[in-house]
Amino acid sequence: MVPIFADMRINVLNRRITPVFDVKWGYAVGDHSGVYFSFNAGARFGLNKKPKSAIYIMAELSYIEDTEIIDSSDCLRYFFKVGYEF
Repeated sequence: MVPIFADMRINVLNRRITPVFDVKWGYAVGDHSGVYFSFNAGARFGLNKKPKSAIYIMAELSYIEDTEIIDSSDCLRYFFKVGYEF
């Protein structure tokens, strides 16, 4: 399987605490081909120790469609993410 996708992330404000939006869209070819879409919304909390380091918290909604399975298979998922940027 070879995934081909685009990822766009927007930090709304240029401040230490800012809302964050992230969109991913793509398509996979190969054994399991299909569409992938993901939307994330949350907040980014900049840390003072390092200029570009931060902690972020996001909620995600993602959709996957596998067209190789008979009658195609859809999957809708919800996630909660916590991460560290460095």
